[in-house]
Amino acid sequence: MTLVAWLALAVAIAVAVVDWFAVAHANLRLRWASKPGTILVLVVVALALNPTSNPQRYAFVVALLLSVVGDVALLVGDRGFIPGLVAFLLAHLAFCAGFLLGGLSRGLLLYASIAVAIVSLAVGGRIVRSLLQSGNGGLTLPVAAYLLALAAMVALAAGSGRPGAFAGAALSYGSDGLIAWDRFVRPLPWAPLPVIVTYHLGQALLVLSLAS
Repeated sequence: MTLVAWLALAVAIAVAVVDWFAVAHANLRLRWASKPGTILVLVVVALALNPTSNPQRYAFVVALLLSVVGDVALLVGDRGFIPGLVAFLLAHLAFCAGFLLGGLSRGLLLYASIAVAIVSLAVGGRIVRSLLQSGNGGLTLPVAAYLLALAAMVALAAGSGRPGAFAGAALSYGSDGLIAWDRFVRPLPWAPLPVIVTYHLGQALLVLSLAS
């Protein structure tokens, strides 16, 4: 980690805390700056640190920029849900590409894939059933594709052999899982703050896993 990267990380943490405050107080106006702002500063961190793999770094930067697009889309409200879903789906695929470029342990990937598949079948299956039962069947395919990409990212992160990368991907999985459960299975009034905290921590850990 370079000095610039550490300073940018401190700024990202500060902006993230502002966003958590805005979520807790339902301040949408503040969130228009703080939510995408946090990820944009993490882009600076990713570009400023010394990476173990430059191709992986650039794939992660693409993923972060797509996440910014998704953040802005979701701030719009319900009409931004599908564009946001697509943006984050592409972001997860970019993270997947980054892990492939960074190198993987086949053994770790095998065991991680089995564990992630078991969890995803339980959680994802429940979400898909709720979608079908609620009359939102049109969302089944895009949501299922999203969950598949998310699960693949977690498995690949584990296969990278970097604990920080796996923790970041797992936190991202938890964040998105809470969103899906709240939206499609059962309302979770307490979820907004945990969703954004786990999201920001997950993204930050994914970025820091790049460092040599």
